[in-house]
Amino acid sequence: MLRGSSILVTGGTGSFGHTFIPLTLEKYNPKKIVVFFRDEMKQEEIGIRPGKKLHEQMIGPEDALYTYEYPGHFKILPSINEWSEDPERIAEGKKVDPNFTYCSDSNSEWMGISELQEWITTNKVKIGSM
Repeated sequence: MLRGSSILVTGGTGSFGHTFIPLTLEKYNPKKIVVFFRDEMKQEEIGIRPGKKLHEQMIGPEDALYTYEYPGHFKILPSINEWSEDPERIAEGKKVDPNFTYCSDSNSEWMGISELQEWITTNKVKIGSM
């Protein structure tokens, strides 16, 4: 179940963490383990192995021709049936530059721990049903 996934450990791990993390790395071979402590200065990232990707491209240049920007999100419209040119589907969207990419390594907006905790609290009813 945990093999190849990312694991988030929250709260103090104490001596439990000294056992849990090495055993989890060995037994489940996760993509990464991220440990968050109460003190933001103690945040640690453990388990990234050489050759594993750290960033992901969500929108590449091949999709830019069919991508529109809206406040807070992007929409990639399929080229079939000329949907990417349909004014009703485009609505208020603005076409992105043909060389546009949306990648996690060039993202300018990041959540801090307190922001992430607030988002989780606000959306806890939705988490798991997304």
